[in-house]
Amino acid sequence: MKLIIFLGSGVSFASELPDVKMITEKLLNAPWFNHTDQNFYPGKHPSPYFEKDNLVPRIQDFLKILKAFADEYLINRRDTESTYEDLYFLCQQISDNEKFEIDNPAIKPFIDDLNMKTEHLFDADKLIFDLGDLASRACDLIQCVIWHLLYATEPKGLELILELVENTSQLDIVTLNHDSLIEQILDNANIKYSDGFGETNGQVRYFDPNLYIPENKINLFKLHGSLNWYRFRDEAEKNGRKITIDRYGMALNPDHWLCRDSNGNFINVLDGKPIFLAGSYNKMLDYNFGIFKAIQNRFDSFLSHHNLMVMSGYGWNDRGINGRLFEWISSSLERRLILFHRNPEEEIKEKSKSAMWHRYDNLVEEGRLIPIKKWFSEIHFNEIKELLLA
Repeated sequence: MKLIIFLGSGVSFASELPDVKMITEKLLNAPWFNHTDQNFYPGKHPSPYFEKDNLVPRIQDFLKILKAFADEYLINRRDTESTYEDLYFLCQQISDNEKFEIDNPAIKPFIDDLNMKTEHLFDADKLIFDLGDLASRACDLIQCVIWHLLYATEPKGLELILELVENTSQLDIVTLNHDSLIEQILDNANIKYSDGFGETNGQVRYFDPNLYIPENKINLFKLHGSLNWYRFRDEAEKNGRKITIDRYGMALNPDHWLCRDSNGNFINVLDGKPIFLAGSYNKMLDYNFGIFKAIQNRFDSFLSHHNLMVMSGYGWNDRGINGRLFEWISSSLERRLILFHRNPEEEIKEKSKSAMWHRYDNLVEEGRLIPIKKWFSEIHFNEIKELLLA
C-alpha cells in the first residue's frame, strides 16, 4: 500500500508545543531582547547595560498597532482575530513597499496613516530610521519568536506514523511544521528516511533535491522549512580565483554559528535565523524561490503518484497548498482524502480560507473526502486498516 500523510501544526499540540494563539501572545507581551548577532532571544538581556537599547518594546508597540488594524478587518470578515501569521504578512508588505521591492498603489493610504501613527517609534540611534526598518525588524522578531518557542520538545501522539511505516510499502510524509518531532520519532525507532539532505559533511548535511526518489521507503517533505536549516557559504578556487558557493544545509551542531566542515574549519553562516516560512499569503511568492521551490517541485511530482492521503492538523488556510490539494483530489475519481479532525465542519468547513470549503459536502457525499472525528494522536492503525485498504 502506498500512502501520503499531510500534517499541519495541530499534530504537534499533543507534544505541548504552543498553538497560534499562544505564539501571538508571547510575541506581543513576553520579554525578548535583541543580540549583536541581529537575532532576538527570550527574556531580558543578560547585561542590564544593554537593556536600555532593547528594540523589542517599540517593535511590540508597532505590532499592537498593526494588530488593532487587522483585528477590525478580520473580525468583521471572518469572525476571528489576527495572529502572528497575519502580522508577519502585513510587516512583509510594509517592508517591501518602503524598500521599493513591490509597487502597490492600493496600500499608499494605509502606509501614510501608519507613518503618522508610528513616527514616535523611530530612533536613528537604534537603527530604526523609518517605517521600513521597523517593519523589517518586526519580521525578524516574529521569526525568532517562532524559532525559540518551537525549538525543542519530546514527540507525543505521533505513534500512528510508526504504525503506518510498518504497514505500507511506500510512505511519503509531508509536513508544514518547522519542528523536528517527525524526525525525532523516526530516529528514535531507527527508521531510515530521506529528508532531502545528504550525508554528514563535518557538522552539516547539505540539501540535494535529487535525494527524493520513489524508490525510498520513506520521503519526508518539510514544505515550510525547519528550525535547523540554514544557508552556509563555502570558499572554492577556480582558475586561480577564490569564489564562494552558497548552499542550504542542516546544522548538526545546536550552535549553528560554530558548525565545522570535515576538515575542522568553521563554515560561514549567511543567515543567523533558520530557514523557514512565516506569514500567510506571502508564502505563495516564497514557494517560487530557493530551497522551497525545489521541495515544492518534488512534492508536486510525488503527489501525482498517490491516490490516498491521510491528513491531520492542517486548517486549510494556505492558499498555495490548497490549490495543489484541490487539483489533486479533483483530477481523479480514484483519489481519497482521509481527514482526522474532531470538529471538521465547524473549524475547517466554516472557518478556513480554503476554496475547498464550498465543495466540502460534495466531496464527502462522493466519498472523496472521508472525515474521521478524532485527532491524529487518538487513532491507531487497526481502526483505519479496512478504510486504507478499500
